[in-house]
Amino acid sequence: MLGNEKIQAKFATARSILETVYLDDLKEINIHKQLEVLKQLDRRKRDKGVALFEIVKKLSPEFVNSAIASAVSYKTDFLPFSREDFKFRGKIGEGGMNDVFLLESKKADIPSWVIKIPHVVKKNDIFQQTLNDKEEYLKISELFKEIPGLVLDEQHMLLHGPRGNKTVPAICKNFYVQSFGMYLMKYQEVN
Repeated sequence: MLGNEKIQAKFATARSILETVYLDDLKEINIHKQLEVLKQLDRRKRDKGVALFEIVKKLSPEFVNSAIASAVSYKTDFLPFSREDFKFRGKIGEGGMNDVFLLESKKADIPSWVIKIPHVVKKNDIFQQTLNDKEEYLKISELFKEIPGLVLDEQHMLLHGPRGNKTVPAICKNFYVQSFGMYLMKYQEVN
């Protein structure tokens, strides 16, 4: 990575850590457990960052925590979904490269959606990244076409993301609560 891209990646990681601790992570914080994470040499830097800020959150007065949460809060005004039909529920998952957000349907006849957005987005590459994601999806769909329903339909787009209203590549899919194990059991029953 070039110098500027490295700095952008570090800021994106730091923001993601703050979001995890101050917006998404509602569990009780155990300082002793987090200190153990900080001591472990084989832990990812991100895990150590989360542990450090969980300690800071636990020891900070509520007005400090509220100010930090407000600074990193999700901005949903420009998401291309109707407020009458959907409620933004925030981040429901994360991986090494992406965060997954839930748009919960308010109506029984409209499915809920998940939006997958990368942690780090290079400004000059957002259109190309969207094309690459779509190409990868098409390859995977073709590879598993013999198993109906295994690869869910995806919509690839650029949208104003929930982090600071920046334009980001996004992948949108219907959200199904049903587990993958249940899917496999049903597939075996049919075949």
